[in-house]
Amino acid sequence: NKSLIFIFTLISILFSLFLGKISKKYWEGQFQIVLRKENNSLTNLNINNIPKLNKLSTLSQSSALLTELEILKSPSVLLPVFEFVQKETNNSRNKSNKLLFSNWIKSFDFQLKKGTSIMELKYKDSDKNLIIPVLDKIAKTYQEYSMKSKKRDNELTSEFFNNQIKEYTQK
Repeated sequence: NKSLIFIFTLISILFSLFLGKISKKYWEGQFQIVLRKENNSLTNLNINNIPKLNKLSTLSQSSALLTELEILKSPSVLLPVFEFVQKETNNSRNKSNKLLFSNWIKSFDFQLKKGTSIMELKYKDSDKNLIIPVLDKIAKTYQEYSMKSKKRDNELTSEFFNNQIKEYTQK
């Protein structure tokens, strides 16, 4: 029986080494993003003593965070990064194989940290040198998107106040 156990152990070790050699190696990088919180009147109130408003505020904040998470996953944010990855993989591998956005997005893991407005993003790729540039590009692209959104919000607020000023000066 000892020889039988030894043979099975040896075969298992050799098979494991063989699989380790032929399997594709993946590298993973991660970073965290603090997602912006929408300003709403409920969050500015002291609502700890009002249970119904507290639940409503929590749902509103959760919804806003999930919206921000979906925006980060969207092609409007990730498409420039995807184009960068396509260019880099075609340059480095000298292949013209088509990388699809729907397949590429599967290499990401987006998770909201429970009880916070922090989102953790993990990216896996077989090219070790591509991880950090991709994560940097995602961070920059999201910051640009966020700044555009804030600028648009400010413009709309300013336009609203200017219209209100005109309306009240006419009265």
